[in-house]
Amino acid sequence: MPMPLDLVLVRHGESERPPHTHSSFWRLTERGVEQARRSGAWLRDAFPGGFHRHYTSEYVRAMETAAWLDLPGSDWMVHPQLRERSWGELDELTPAERREHYAASLAERAASPFYWRPPNGESMAEVCARLLALLDGLHHECPEGASLLVCHGETISAFRARIEHMSQLQFQRWSTDPNEKIANGAIIHYTRRDPDGDAVSEHLDWRRTVVPGDEARSKPWQPVARRQYDSEGLLATAREEAEGA
Repeated sequence: MPMPLDLVLVRHGESERPPHTHSSFWRLTERGVEQARRSGAWLRDAFPGGFHRHYTSEYVRAMETAAWLDLPGSDWMVHPQLRERSWGELDELTPAERREHYAASLAERAASPFYWRPPNGESMAEVCARLLALLDGLHHECPEGASLLVCHGETISAFRARIEHMSQLQFQRWSTDPNEKIANGAIIHYTRRDPDGDAVSEHLDWRRTVVPGDEARSKPWQPVARRQYDSEGLLATAREEAEGA
């Protein structure tokens, strides 16, 4: 299905992490506000015509980030599907408390990060599933324009897994690569328009990452590879997945 011509994902700025407070109420730090402002300046320059749709997670730090982008004419819609992945019983715990009380569960996460579910929380596969309705809505509402979504690191990871059709092994390798960590204020820009020409694809076939103020963490345009398989290729991939477990 055709997607918006441009799909832009923005991770919220740095936030406070008050202990024993649900993460939906965390607020931006001063540094997080500055990160949002820098991201907004880049977006205003890169998209002088603005965006056709503006969506934000209903978590406080995401709504604050969306506001601090300071985009002229923006009309924000708060979308619950853009919320961060639920960490269930682990949500309000400090990292040390998680390691102390849920060491066995966290070890399972390392072995299968795509399907692992925090106790009473969500797996990454489940986050991908809940984003399908949002992607379908963008297909109907904004097929030729640009859409901007302000959300969270693991929500963006789920978007990438879904848009790029990652297998569980591909997701494991990508998500555990420290060079691929999604920075606060990062902008992940997908497009259907060839950056080197005028051709327009039916799919979001190109991606770049911009971290305003941190060129070392930015990545230039790259083609999005979506693998398809014949029978032999499928068997070879299944074997690679099993051996990589």
